[in-house]
Amino acid sequence: MASAALTRTRRLAVILLLTLAALLVQSFGSGVWAVPDQPSLRQTIPPYRPTSTPTRKPAARRPTGAHIVLQVDGTAARLWTIVQWMDAQGDWHDVTGWRGDLDDGHHKTWWVHPRDFGTGPFRWIVLEDPHGPMLAASAPFHLPTVSRETMRVDIALVP
Repeated sequence: MASAALTRTRRLAVILLLTLAALLVQSFGSGVWAVPDQPSLRQTIPPYRPTSTPTRKPAARRPTGAHIVLQVDGTAARLWTIVQWMDAQGDWHDVTGWRGDLDDGHHKTWWVHPRDFGTGPFRWIVLEDPHGPMLAASAPFHLPTVSRETMRVDIALVP
């Protein structure tokens, strides 16, 4: 009797599973399990519009200038130099910022901005120290006239 009840329970379980399988197959075909349309999502997402590639801005460029170089021969002492400019009356005035010790004891270099190209006259003076007596002065000169030009001025000190 127990085996007859077990067989009947198995038959009922198989029938139940077959019925469920048939219902599932039917429901897939009817669209019950399909993902519903979501019009609210479609309305909130803007349409795709390709964007243009941004134009690269050129890096800020420092003006290309020129250089003036003083070359002092005849001494190894630590000396002071100043660049001066001459006014209309013939008086000499120190150029602000163009003063300092000789580099390596023999030369001094200053950068010239393009707006100052060709201006003058200028001269270099050499002193014992920032407040000492003037030892020498160069001949008057005008600043370079083109970018990347280096103008060299020589002064020979007699010991």
